[in-house]
Amino acid sequence: MTKAEREKEKIEGLLREVRAYLPSPGKIFESYTFLAPDALWTGKMYGQPFVAVAEDRWDNSGNGWFLAVLYLDGVFIADLKKRTAVNYCASCFSYFMKIMDLYETALTNTPIPESTRDNEGYRRCKEAEEVLRKQVTEIDPTALSNDSYFWSTRIEEFGAGM
Repeated sequence: MTKAEREKEKIEGLLREVRAYLPSPGKIFESYTFLAPDALWTGKMYGQPFVAVAEDRWDNSGNGWFLAVLYLDGVFIADLKKRTAVNYCASCFSYFMKIMDLYETALTNTPIPESTRDNEGYRRCKEAEEVLRKQVTEIDPTALSNDSYFWSTRIEEFGAGM
């Protein structure tokens, strides 16, 4: 098998994995819009193939972010223009989607504090954060293994009532 054939096989495998867990086209998570299966695009980052699954395009200049599923390293937030990873999300796309579903459910089920003096609201957020952290760790311990990772910061902000 040639190098080109191996690369093509890797990309096809990644596309199959991603398509199995891809939400409905146009689903928005935070500022990211998930792509349709036929709109997924691929490239190379750090010497390995990736599939772009969602985008946050800022303007026509090509600036913004995208969710990249790398062949060996998992899911990352990446710079659209530079095609470089800027933040780690999860070890694989299926885990990212499971965590995203848990996070969205927690956001829906936990009302934000009504004011800065709403101690009960902040307590509920903190409790929900603790449950969410436990659930995420059971799915993918790497997702929260660094305080600056994507899910670590989202869940911390959620727990603080933001």
